[in-house]
Amino acid sequence: MTEAIDDDKAKRTLCDGMIIRCGEVLVDELGVDEVVMLNRMMTYAIARIAIISSKDSAVRILENFAETVEDGGFDAIIGDAEGRIH
Repeated sequence: MTEAIDDDKAKRTLCDGMIIRCGEVLVDELGVDEVVMLNRMMTYAIARIAIISSKDSAVRILENFAETVEDGGFDAIIGDAEGRIH
């Protein structure tokens, strides 16, 4: 049996690593189209939010993510409107 992790930062890091690896396996090793993989991951995440909280909560979270993207919250990763990485 796997031992539980108590540290929240360690849990987030572990989750990030597992999600990244899952995407890599699906796309790089199994040949799943990247758009399909992302669609399935997003569908799962949104469905889980709706189940755990509510449909309204899922909508609010998606709106917050959209606002973060529009406000440049991912520019350091994806670049700004001119394609510059910060």
